[in-house]
Amino acid sequence: ILKNGGVIELGEGVFYVELSFNKSVTIQGAGVGVTILESRTLNGAGLQFSHPKGGSKVSHLSLRGFIDDDGKYPLLLLNGGTLDLSHVEISGSANHGMAVVAGAARVTNCTFTANHWDGFAVFGPSSSAHVIDSFFLQNADHGVDVWAGAKVFIQSSHVVRNSKSGLVVSGANSQAQLIDVQSSANRQCGIYLSHGSRLIAERTQVTKNRFSGLIAQRINQIQWRESEASFNGEFGYIIDRASMKALQGELAGKENTLGLKSQKRLK
Repeated sequence: ILKNGGVIELGEGVFYVELSFNKSVTIQGAGVGVTILESRTLNGAGLQFSHPKGGSKVSHLSLRGFIDDDGKYPLLLLNGGTLDLSHVEISGSANHGMAVVAGAARVTNCTFTANHWDGFAVFGPSSSAHVIDSFFLQNADHGVDVWAGAKVFIQSSHVVRNSKSGLVVSGANSQAQLIDVQSSANRQCGIYLSHGSRLIAERTQVTKNRFSGLIAQRINQIQWRESEASFNGEFGYIIDRASMKALQGELAGKENTLGLKSQKRLK
């Protein structure tokens, strides 16, 4: 029986998982691509953490799904407490790669790729995430999706080649803070903001997205510092008139196909 604060050490190999933890645990693998946890997520997440208090750690492993299956759950789910995730690759989920519906996640040196929904989803006012040095790429939906009052801080990370928008922040009091982030080559826009959300961005590059770089409608705050939207397939920025009043900073950029910015009315 695993005690609170217990440690699970995994060596080389492939292990099938559908595990739920309601106590603090440390899961440590032998390395990405060396220790592989697989899950079809038919009855629950591959790994689910539901701490009433305290937290867990997961590191140095791959968590893989079966994207052609009818998986109903994320590969990794945080539903309370804290989770420290480092040096982990999450790929091939039939659902979200990772979802935070309650609690606080700290994500360092992780990759979220080729998941059928969002690579990383943070939902609800009791949910937050702190992300450093990570990649969100080639997911079939958005790279990062933040909504319904959740908050994320993302630093020194790349959101690249996702099938929809790179970063989506929507809903009252939802907030993203970006420092040294690149959102590029996504098939929709680089950043999409809506319905009372907030964005604080420093040294952020939104480039080479198929549609516009940044789209904002009916939002409460944009701080845009030393950041730019360049080489996008439509405008650098599409911002409605109300959201322009919430803008702090300069809309910089170059070589966008339809020009730097548009203030057309958004529905």
